[in-house]
Amino acid sequence: SPVLQRHFGLGKDEQGYCLRSMLVVGKQRKAQITTYFPPELGAQLSKADFNDVLIFRAVQRRLNIRMAVAHCTIRAEIADETVAADLNVAVGSAILAVEMLYQSSDQANVEFSIARHPAEMFSITYDAPNDLS
Repeated sequence: SPVLQRHFGLGKDEQGYCLRSMLVVGKQRKAQITTYFPPELGAQLSKADFNDVLIFRAVQRRLNIRMAVAHCTIRAEIADETVAADLNVAVGSAILAVEMLYQSSDQANVEFSIARHPAEMFSITYDAPNDLS
């Protein structure tokens, strides 16, 4: 995957690990989540290790790695057939994608996650204080 090459420095023919999951509340599909790990970390994880809704917390506990920072990118996408089916939306619907690259305290890339949400279910709220005085 180009994702593994870009975020973990793997060669074109090298393989890493990928976890696919869905966040479902009741009958509502909230997010399609794809998470990638470098081979040396992914090989230490099993399905049973992912017992927390926040994947990075499960990884921290299992591998005893402290995540120091998560670099976030938020962007709009259009749902392809796979995403549309997973999220129960029409092909071509607006999707909000949240990418998070987690780094350990030694700045090693530990986990890269992409969460895709139906646009109407996602919002961002933040305060922007004016402290220029």
